[in-house]
Amino acid sequence: MEPQKFELKTQLLSEGRSNEELPGTDRTRLSLKFLVEGGEVMLHSHTYEDQTYLVLDGEATFYNEGDEATVVSRGEGMIMPAGTLYRFHQSGEGPAVVLRVGGTTADSWDHYLQGDGSSLVVNYGSITGVPAEGSFWTLNGVVEGQRVS
Repeated sequence: MEPQKFELKTQLLSEGRSNEELPGTDRTRLSLKFLVEGGEVMLHSHTYEDQTYLVLDGEATFYNEGDEATVVSRGEGMIMPAGTLYRFHQSGEGPAVVLRVGGTTADSWDHYLQGDGSSLVVNYGSITGVPAEGSFWTLNGVVEGQRVS
């Protein structure tokens, strides 16, 4: 496998959430999540995959299995060891943009479990929100040639 350059850019949404897959390796997966009001990632766990979440913009609230909340703001992150049940959603003012980095040492990729222990089918690259056509978030804050605050 050759090194790959990639850009942190994702479609803006007017509601819901999206999951933009980025280049990865056999042992590492990256995705950029964009969440606006109502955008939530349901309670689940990863059997073989450690996850690191870095909030690049906005604010997200993470919850553990006991529903204890941890607010994570821009420039902060959360580490979720394999097997940890968690969920999160956008909170605070404006959208939350979250970079997910997952890594495994297993021979095969992850097995995802819902909060009730049943298997979860994951649809990477999915948008469960309403896209704002022609508008994108980037790390430098430029959207359609306009700087966003």
